[in-house]
Amino acid sequence: MAGDAHALAAWWRGTYVLVALLVATATAFAALAFAAHHIPYFEIDLELTRAVQSAKNPTLDFIATWIGWPGFPPQSNVVFGGLVLVLAMRGKWLAAVGQVLAAAGSAVLWFGIAPLVNRPRPSPELVHVSIEIPYGSFPSGHMLNLTAGFGFAWYMVYTLMPPSILRTVVLWFVPIYLVLLGLARIYEGHHWPSDVLGGVLVGALWLWLSITTYRWLEKLREARRDHQH
Repeated sequence: MAGDAHALAAWWRGTYVLVALLVATATAFAALAFAAHHIPYFEIDLELTRAVQSAKNPTLDFIATWIGWPGFPPQSNVVFGGLVLVLAMRGKWLAAVGQVLAAAGSAVLWFGIAPLVNRPRPSPELVHVSIEIPYGSFPSGHMLNLTAGFGFAWYMVYTLMPPSILRTVVLWFVPIYLVLLGLARIYEGHHWPSDVLGGVLVGALWLWLSITTYRWLEKLREARRDHQH
């Protein structure tokens, strides 16, 4: 009885913390999106972008370009399509559905949010811009899509793969890559830092929704199996 009470208390505390974190993340994103809709860039955006670009050189130009390359279509479609195919070939059909929801759903989400916020991209008159992209500054599509898509893949590796060197490499690589990706988007002048932050926030929320949906489908399938037996 005491054990059940302790388990219930632990579940409640964990749920309370999760709900508080989700509400705080959603609130922060909504406030940032509202501000971005009315303000082309914040003063701190300009200062941080110029600080990141102060280290500019040809080697970093090359690295930044290749860090951002997987996030552009059609290569992003190939990367996520490959992940879905691997999961399906291993018989992880619900995981494949979750990966589609995380990757494709986050892309659709960006197409819905970006026009509403309608924030202009960084201006070449203010900072260096490697390639001018006409629209969709907030949130960063790269950060939204890859936080959700790669984040779900990270979760699958964490939960499905047995301990190995490959598993450890992947679990370290994904978060490090996402940090470098955010810096690369700023370095190339494609996004303001607040755009990157916005992409991470909404990407994390969509990732949580994708994982929650996947786990719910898994429990539903297990319940049906138990009922059949």
